[in-house]
Amino acid sequence: MRLFLAVEIPLELRNEIYNLKSRIDDGFSDIKWVEKQNLHITLRFLGEVPERRLEEIEVALNNVEVEPFRCAVKSLGVFPNEKRPRVIWAGVEPQLPLKKMHVQLDRALFTLGFRKELGYRPHITLGRIKMLGNADELVQSLGKLKDFSTGEFMVDRFVLKRSTLTKDGPVYDDLMVFGL
Repeated sequence: MRLFLAVEIPLELRNEIYNLKSRIDDGFSDIKWVEKQNLHITLRFLGEVPERRLEEIEVALNNVEVEPFRCAVKSLGVFPNEKRPRVIWAGVEPQLPLKKMHVQLDRALFTLGFRKELGYRPHITLGRIKMLGNADELVQSLGKLKDFSTGEFMVDRFVLKRSTLTKDGPVYDDLMVFGL
């Protein structure tokens, strides 16, 4: 099973974020947009994991202690850089609580033999650029939305998700929910 940990975004904010795509298009690039129901903040990618390990993962993640916190979606950007954008993302603020949560999750999973994940940057992937038309126009389009911001939402849980890759894109299933 292909697994990852995520913070889910409330539906009303997912709608707001998803509607950004119509304001980003540069008219030339081929962008594969993330489906509205799949928008989330990835906390940690676990990769391919045998089903028999689910119980030990559950025990380890139940021991993670993080206080609930509020955050908002703010700003837009690209990975890896503006000259060669491959991923369009929305930022999340404040980042510190999510980074602390990531460290806690990383430690718990490290005890089970998972490698540590370095360089965590909280974000929501909006789309993947399949073919780039004009990088400057795309970046300018994003720049016009630099002040984008949603209302705050409460982060009081995280979810262990299974990702099944299909020809139409990934399908996510919630396997376990962990309260904070």
